[in-house]
Amino acid sequence: MTNPQQNHDQVQDQLELFNQQSLQQSIKYMQRPILFRLMTYRILPLGAFARLRVDHASHEECTVSIPGGWATRNPFGSTYWAAQGMAAEAASGLLPFMYCRAAPHKVNMILASCEAKFIRQCRGRSTFSCEGGESTRKAIIATLETGERELCTHKVIGRDTAGEIVSEWTFTWSLKRSSKS
Repeated sequence: MTNPQQNHDQVQDQLELFNQQSLQQSIKYMQRPILFRLMTYRILPLGAFARLRVDHASHEECTVSIPGGWATRNPFGSTYWAAQGMAAEAASGLLPFMYCRAAPHKVNMILASCEAKFIRQCRGRSTFSCEGGESTRKAIIATLETGERELCTHKVIGRDTAGEIVSEWTFTWSLKRSSKS
């Protein structure tokens, strides 16, 4: 069993390798709805159209929600699986995106795989949470040290407004130190 103080110290040591100002700026940017909306219009227009929203972002986790309604609904009146996937991918991908921006050298990221399990119909706003900060930091630190491609797997849980699990997602990100840095 690990000592909580040792775990805290290990996280702090990992965080010191990253540009703290860039990390804080990314978190602040994600949590301001108007700034996040502008960013999504520029780099993820479908996410802007579907009205993705970051409900919470930190060094360790990210929570993204998507409203129900005509823009995300399927013919059966529930949230379309692809809209759920977009929100789940955003919850998972914003962590490596933030850490890649704050790394001391350029790190490229790309989605390597995605798996989903649908538990029940989703109606109304749904929330997708990912706790992948630690695995992201470890993968980026490893690729910075070796230059080799590293895989980072995140589990994302989707919940409806009642807190019931509607879907479970697993995203694997491929991270590699850029040869151009």
